[in-house]
Amino acid sequence: MKRWVMLGILIPVIAAFACKSGEAGAMNENSDKDGSGLVKAGKKVEEKVAKKVIDSPVAGSWYTADGDALRRELRGYLDEADLSDAPRVGGRVAALISPHAGYRFSGRVEAYGYKTLEGADVRRIIIMGPSHHVALDGYALTDATHWRTPLGEVPIDQEA
Repeated sequence: MKRWVMLGILIPVIAAFACKSGEAGAMNENSDKDGSGLVKAGKKVEEKVAKKVIDSPVAGSWYTADGDALRRELRGYLDEADLSDAPRVGGRVAALISPHAGYRFSGRVEAYGYKTLEGADVRRIIIMGPSHHVALDGYALTDATHWRTPLGEVPIDQEA
């Protein structure tokens, strides 16, 4: 399974930006193994901020906190998503709107959407969602550098 597909499944529960390409400021495979370095034009540069990790507040409630069990659950949803009769969309995908809830409620629907992206050149994932706890006029961004999920830490593209 490609890393971006697994990240895509987590979009509804992680509040982060993730990148796949080597665009200026993007996190990519040229980064440190743990994702702690920033990449500009394919060259590693020193990190400008200290590493700050946010733990997922819903791991263990909206989805399992066990990484292996979560990986199996998500793989199962993706394997069940049969796109053989689905129409194919040509060109570049600009957006994928997906439900978010506990995976037992929305995982199958999410898997159909994300499975349509297999093989696509996904360069950046932007998560937008409502606040369930605080009224906002506008938007909020985190100052964290990473988001910890049961599947590992996801680097947040601070520059973007």
